[in-house]
Amino acid sequence: MAVLTIPRLELCGAVLLAKWMSCIKQTLSVELEIVETHAWSDSTIVLNWLTVRHVAFKVFVSNRIHQVQSLLPDCQWHHISSEDNPADCASQGLTPSDLVNHVLFWKGPTFLTSPTVEWSTRVPSVEPNQLPEAKAESPTVLLVEITTEWYSRFSSHVHMIRVVAYVRRFTLLCRRRQQVFECYLTRGELDSASLAIVRFSQLTFFSKLRHELGCSKPILLRSVARLRPYIDDSGVIRVGGRLANAQLSNEQRHPVQLSKSSYLSLLLIHHWHDLTGHSDPRVITALLGRQYWIMSVGTLIRTVISHCTRCVRLSAANPQPVMADLPRSRVTECRPFSRVGIDYAGPLLMKEHRLRKARQYKVYVAVFICFAVKAVHLEVVSDLSTDAFIAALNRFVARRGLPTDIYSDCGTNFVGAAAQLKNLINHRDNQGQLSASIQSVWHFNPPRCTAFRLQCDRQRPF
Repeated sequence: MAVLTIPRLELCGAVLLAKWMSCIKQTLSVELEIVETHAWSDSTIVLNWLTVRHVAFKVFVSNRIHQVQSLLPDCQWHHISSEDNPADCASQGLTPSDLVNHVLFWKGPTFLTSPTVEWSTRVPSVEPNQLPEAKAESPTVLLVEITTEWYSRFSSHVHMIRVVAYVRRFTLLCRRRQQVFECYLTRGELDSASLAIVRFSQLTFFSKLRHELGCSKPILLRSVARLRPYIDDSGVIRVGGRLANAQLSNEQRHPVQLSKSSYLSLLLIHHWHDLTGHSDPRVITALLGRQYWIMSVGTLIRTVISHCTRCVRLSAANPQPVMADLPRSRVTECRPFSRVGIDYAGPLLMKEHRLRKARQYKVYVAVFICFAVKAVHLEVVSDLSTDAFIAALNRFVARRGLPTDIYSDCGTNFVGAAAQLKNLINHRDNQGQLSASIQSVWHFNPPRCTAFRLQCDRQRPF
């Protein structure tokens, strides 16, 4: 909650006065022409507040100063002493009997009867930094000069080069120089236009570096000094390096140095990004390095690719849902193939022999997967009957040992095998003839869960 000091209360009174005067002024302006507006206050602080911009004060005072200045923009504020202020009559403890004959309250101060030019406009001045409620100034103010490149309205590097080339041709024609131009732009004109744009970009962002290179002063910025830059015959800053004896072109040995903040760098990256069919950042870096050396080019390329709609769509990954906790049978330590899951793979076509008219028939593969170590055991099954599966199960038990838990879906062969083994174990006469596999506990998946999962996969959007 804001603390209401005396200057704040005086300012609130000025706001109330400004609202009344604004309302009266709007009402009278219908029939009268109001030339001047005058207001008085006996608060020196409030009068000095109203002469300073509202942004120099704290929120409470700033909002009310802005409100007064908006309601009465052309109002002239004057200072009035407490002896001449009619508003002090009620605040000084005036009784109702004295108020009836009080001249100052009913007729106002005497100077109102004189012409307006004789009214005192002097306001006791106070230094702005000594006024209360002023904002604390920051000890350090950093002024940054914002430079705008004139070619920032172009969206294509090729289009920008051609426009500049035509402008340079028009300039030469206006100077009445005897030159013969082709009907199309030549390679030399395009290269001259490109160099002109590069020089302007370097003058904008490397003016201090150009001055240091021109005066043969040591380069202060370490990241630039290690590149050994120099100014060539055409006035362009190039990277020095150690490839002077390499069998490469001059542009590849000493590429043009550009700033990462330059709009020209963005246009070059967009140009090669589109020309190479939205290729990888390494391809764009290699192609740019043949002619230009852009500071922090990797960061700039990643920024351009991150704003490319096509690249974002192609590199988007499907969201992975949060998987549920694994069941106890999957995370409990046990002997291999103590807990197994069973399913069928196939059908596979097999021949009886290698003769020309050999009969083909279908076979299946029973897959036994260990829940603990993910080991896999395969058994060939002749058909989908219950008897064939029981035979495969007996072969599995004989090879891998007795499983304590068996997990499968609700296939008819699995359900039939479980029911048949359960019926056999209930007959005491047959217990001695049964395999030990009937002592395992069989677990079935919920009915129709496989069909429901397949249906969800078909309806899932891509």
